[in-house]
Amino acid sequence: MRDKKINISFGCYGGRASSDVGDDMMMMGVPVELMPDIVKGVRELSKRVIPQERDKIYLPPMRG
Repeated sequence: MRDKKINISFGCYGGRASSDVGDDMMMMGVPVELMPDIVKGVRELSKRVIPQERDKIYLPPMRG
């Protein structure tokens, strides 16, 4: 995190094997200086957007 930027990675095979990170997961590194902004954003999302999305009814795709 030397460049102070958010980093997203799928991770390498060895890292996944030694940490039980699933094939459907990604890893994200956030510089500590950005954490207050990240937390503020998630708190705002949790007030309205996240609950609204959770309330939606999921219908699987129709197959021909």
